[in-house]
Amino acid sequence: MADCLLERFERLYGDEPKEVETFNHLLLALGRILVPLNYTTGNIYENDSGVPLPPMPSLKLIDDLTRRMQSQFTERFSEINAHFGQIFRDLFGGGSAALSFTDEGDILNSGIEMHVQPPGKVILNLDALSGGEKALSAIALLFAILKVTPSPFCVLDEIEAALDDVNVDRYACLLYTSDAA
Repeated sequence: MADCLLERFERLYGDEPKEVETFNHLLLALGRILVPLNYTTGNIYENDSGVPLPPMPSLKLIDDLTRRMQSQFTERFSEINAHFGQIFRDLFGGGSAALSFTDEGDILNSGIEMHVQPPGKVILNLDALSGGEKALSAIALLFAILKVTPSPFCVLDEIEAALDDVNVDRYACLLYTSDAA
């Protein structure tokens, strides 16, 4: 993690003294989470004498926290994805919906894609959906998130504005029967 931070810093600023000083102040402000950098060699694990330093416990802590965050995020994402598909089918009377990562190898920095298919339609791009279908898809995602991480209250101001009467009725039914509401 620290090596990655150093690489990004060097790509952006090189070895300009003012930026190095600013970077050092940033590291100090972070509570000395990372080990001091040797700017002459660029090696994060060497002190000024060139003797390698042992790995810092804080780097292990950061790695452990990153792994836990990734695990928790993946677990919650899977739950939301399952609820999203079910709520979408309930709202549309069929079809399918799923969420996926744009980069499975780097989940914490990945984007998320929404794949929806209303019944009887082949959708390759979300732009092909009508305004009402986009609104119902967004409503399905919102309610899936609320099922996994409930909120004490939620303001749904004009959420049904793009819906026709039939879809307003479907939305109202979801709203009244949902345990996330």
